[in-house]
Amino acid sequence: MILELLPQYQLDATGLSRLYLPGTGGAMVPLTAVTQISRRTMPPFINHAGQIPAITVSFDLAPGKALSDAVTGVKNATDRIGLPTSVQGSFAGTAAAFQSSTSNMGWLLLVAVIVVYIILGILYESFIHPLTILSGLPSRRWVRC
Repeated sequence: MILELLPQYQLDATGLSRLYLPGTGGAMVPLTAVTQISRRTMPPFINHAGQIPAITVSFDLAPGKALSDAVTGVKNATDRIGLPTSVQGSFAGTAAAFQSSTSNMGWLLLVAVIVVYIILGILYESFIHPLTILSGLPSRRWVRC
């Protein structure tokens, strides 16, 4: 329903008291009988993510810090605050791209190990030698560190 006042009554919120709505049985009911009009400050606009009201919290990286440190820090801070279950958060921008790229890191590592095993198997023409070589790699890495 769209209601409209004459232009001289649109200058002030008290003009809303002059509006009447059709009620049951055709009786006209004043708008003030079914609403409460109050004056207070409001944001000029409300952001939404889909149909849900949302806010954006931005952060920059401290010098010498990695994006993974910042993402972990934000997650730890929200855990310490103890947000209610009705409040949901997600990353956007570079942080979201970082999370997306690291979410499949386990599968990528597994595929890489399988590919290396196959290549070593072809080179050594054996099923056992690639396992011997791959099992020795982690210990060699730790010795160099």
